[in-house]
Amino acid sequence: MKTYELNVGKMVIQFYLMMAIILVAGFTGQWWMTIFALPLFFSAILGIQLKASLPALPKGKIVLRPAL
Repeated sequence: MKTYELNVGKMVIQFYLMMAIILVAGFTGQWWMTIFALPLFFSAILGIQLKASLPALPKGKIVLRPAL
């Protein structure tokens, strides 16, 4: 997980998602739901992507083996 790898478009989407969670929590009176907006806030500020990073595949020759 690397910080500051999030582009501006995804950061704006995370901001709108965070605000939607806060607005829904406010209008319904369920203020405990705002705690779910905190991880989105920190990931947007630090630029952390919310997806898992996949390991790089080794580059090389592909060898097809015959079926047994």
